[in-house]
Amino acid sequence: MRDFDLTTLRLFVSVCETGNIARAGERASIVGSAISKRLAQLESQVGTPLLVRKRHGVLPTAAGQTLLEHARVMLDGATRIAQDMQRYAAGGSGQVRILASVSAMTESLADDVAAFLKQPAHRNIRWTWKSVSAPRSCVACAKASRRSACAGTPPM
Repeated sequence: MRDFDLTTLRLFVSVCETGNIARAGERASIVGSAISKRLAQLESQVGTPLLVRKRHGVLPTAAGQTLLEHARVMLDGATRIAQDMQRYAAGGSGQVRILASVSAMTESLADDVAAFLKQPAHRNIRWTWKSVSAPRSCVACAKASRRSACAGTPPM
């Protein structure tokens, strides 16, 4: 079986939502015959009918209903991928985890992070804070992944 084409899945979802190939075509600015051809190819690809054609529209078959559910999940995922990539293209995105002692958090770390986040290039970076006791922060930092930052007040 070939991979599913997102455009065809988008059209399939639109046809199921509108119950009408012509209306789905209007939504997508594409002629109904082109949608019908894509849907016929999709049915051939999956090896089963996906729609019941009626005089004034279409209804998904049981297989069509199942595909509709999966298609919505796939399209939502594709939308999330596009949004995430746009955030990277706009100047960086990601997540930073900080393990810090309470004293480090209250002294200057919070102000430093706030100043960093005010920069437009850093607006899409997510932060996770966890306060730990100073000795535990060193141990936790040693065990943490390379994506973690650790801060603490040096012992006196």
